[in-house]
Amino acid sequence: MQNNRNADVLRRIISYCSDISEAIQRFGKDYTVFTKDSVYKNATALCVLQIGELTTHLSDDFKNTYTGIPWDTNQGIT
Repeated sequence: MQNNRNADVLRRIISYCSDISEAIQRFGKDYTVFTKDSVYKNATALCVLQIGELTTHLSDDFKNTYTGIPWDTNQGIT
């Protein structure tokens, strides 16, 4: 059952990554445009926020298997 949950979470993460890619294609890769366009910034920020939230729904077994990713976002924060 956890494999299905992990797969569902990963599909949703990939979907948000695709949304970010679509925003980049629509608005361009120019950082100046990004910093000045609140719609562009908010669209990408929402996707990043959702991706971060979704990672909390991955199983511990999954996270223990893929140890190259810093799953604990509080690491290094003092």
